[in-house]
Amino acid sequence: MLQAFSQGFYPQTVLVSGHMKCQNGHTQVNQYQLRIASATHARPLESGVYLLLDMEKRVKTAADLLPGLASVFS
Repeated sequence: MLQAFSQGFYPQTVLVSGHMKCQNGHTQVNQYQLRIASATHARPLESGVYLLLDMEKRVKTAADLLPGLASVFS
């Protein structure tokens, strides 16, 4: 999938998927995939998060995105 998204663009290395059931609002599936849940899919519900990206910073792994997670309830 990442290869398809990279066609004609800068090579993509990380996939973020949302609206999936996640404990504590997010799950790092592996080095290159992060799942997030904003509300309905978060377990518990109050752990829902959103992701803010700094478009000037290079993302090499899913762990690079973790500092950009924030609670939807704060």
